[in-house]
Amino acid sequence: MVKLMKFPMILAVVAATALQAPAFAQTEAPAIKARATVYSADGTKIGRIDKLVEDSSGAVTGARIVYRGKFITIPANSLAADGDHLKTSLTNDVLKKM
Repeated sequence: MVKLMKFPMILAVVAATALQAPAFAQTEAPAIKARATVYSADGTKIGRIDKLVEDSSGAVTGARIVYRGKFITIPANSLAADGDHLKTSLTNDVLKKM
């Protein structure tokens, strides 16, 4: 009877441990800073961040960049760290339409 009671407890511990694994896989958002260089998904240098756009709580929601002679705002959730610069998931074609 004691052996039968240990099995559900072991199973519960294993299940709890397995459910925590996805939390370890999460990464923090890249540090988006003014003057950081940004590249497109195509690998083309877009420019440097001129200004950060923040919401009312102070969280960065976008990055303003001068691109092809005009200001565009790239969503922060499209940016990822790529070595010593940032890379957006947006292509040049998408950026031209902004």
